[in-house]
Amino acid sequence: MTKVLVPTVCPYCGAGCGFYVAAERERAIGIEYMLDHPVSQGALCAKGNAALEILYHPDRLTTPLKRKGEGWARISWPEALDLVAKGLSQARKKHGPRSLAFLSSSKCSNEENYLMQKLARLLGSPHIDNCARLCHAPSVVGLNRTLGAAGMTNPIPDIASSRCIFIIGSNLAENHPVISRWIHRAKDRGATVIVADPRATPTSWMADVFLQLEPGTDVALLNGMAHVIINEGLINREYIVQKTKGFEALVQAAKDFTPQRTAEITGIAPEDIVRAARAYATSPASAILYSMGITQHSTGTDNVQAISNLALICGQMGRPGTGVMPLRGQNNVQGACDMGALKEFYPGYKRADDPNTIRYFREAWNATDLPPGPGLTAMEMIKAAGRGEIKAMYILGEDPANSDPCSEHVRQALGNLDFLVVQDIFMTATAQLADVVLPGAVWAEKEGSYTNTERRVQWSHKAIEPPGEGRSDSEIICDVARSLG
Repeated sequence: MTKVLVPTVCPYCGAGCGFYVAAERERAIGIEYMLDHPVSQGALCAKGNAALEILYHPDRLTTPLKRKGEGWARISWPEALDLVAKGLSQARKKHGPRSLAFLSSSKCSNEENYLMQKLARLLGSPHIDNCARLCHAPSVVGLNRTLGAAGMTNPIPDIASSRCIFIIGSNLAENHPVISRWIHRAKDRGATVIVADPRATPTSWMADVFLQLEPGTDVALLNGMAHVIINEGLINREYIVQKTKGFEALVQAAKDFTPQRTAEITGIAPEDIVRAARAYATSPASAILYSMGITQHSTGTDNVQAISNLALICGQMGRPGTGVMPLRGQNNVQGACDMGALKEFYPGYKRADDPNTIRYFREAWNATDLPPGPGLTAMEMIKAAGRGEIKAMYILGEDPANSDPCSEHVRQALGNLDFLVVQDIFMTATAQLADVVLPGAVWAEKEGSYTNTERRVQWSHKAIEPPGEGRSDSEIICDVARSLG
């Protein structure tokens, strides 16, 4: 039988690299590089090159399961769907729709995330969230507040045109290796690279200026750089007047962050703070790249806003090689948020507490009623389950019992539910606590679109069938919805 090359999108980080799955006799037999892909251009990191290993892993879930004593019993799909429908319906009928909570997945496609949030809201629950809550939710809030859009301002290849690249809170050389290749191209053309990180990482090795700040002092550093730029007259006054508002408030906020005071807070030498500020402000095209070293803080939203402020006062926006570039951790963090799998937003970042949003989607979905938000965050759902306020949960492709802080608390809270259904590809720590486990499919076993960190929407084609009785996640969600009536 002839080998077929199926175009797909890498299932790991947010770079959205493309490659072909080579399929023969309904099996994936290898990968081939996609030389014309706009981001990866035929390159893959170690994770992408190993992407097929997951397809035939011996621990893959292959059949629906229900809890039986301390173990599990294999069941048919009709029985599994009936159990899920009963579990969710009983909790809803007895305790109301707000007793239901749903966790969607930034590993799943746009279509699957859209269906999951729609199912939650049509059942009357505002409690829908995904793991972006633990990584880039501050980007959603901070970028929407400062720039009006929660995503990268420029495409990834633009980085090669930058003359100054400021990387803060990101070890992209290890976590987004393909993106780091674009930085090396810029550096080869003479660009200055500034890296701010508490640790010396492989990313810092490419730095011309390394700002080794104390953990949690990012806002102080960014305000200190803004202070230098404002005091030395390096701002882009025309851009500020024409494109921004609130500049005077920023001047007041940054006025006390002299290089000396910033040095005392951050541990960075004053002359390095000044050098970095001048390099960023005077470059004809400067870009800021950041990741979860910025967002995973109690001040994550403030960190993001301070980054935007720095770009705006210098006018480093709206041109090739400029902009603010959040680097997403998983392959569809951006898409999951765009699709409304967030407690405070319906699809398209329409605010869940806005009556106009409710009216819009009530008409679009032909629904008699929809819940206003905001609902509970992923973390708040777990706490509410522990208190007995959430009675049933549907978790898609997430593993809070393993990935959330205080795993023992998460396990106790999930154990307190009347009903838990988990849809995944492995028997995760969370799935082990479920009443019903549904076997989903990985990216190569289904089709759908994914939105990478630069907001590039790409279609990933189906190359092979899921193992055993596994089904695509969109098919399962639709089957659950039909079972609920």
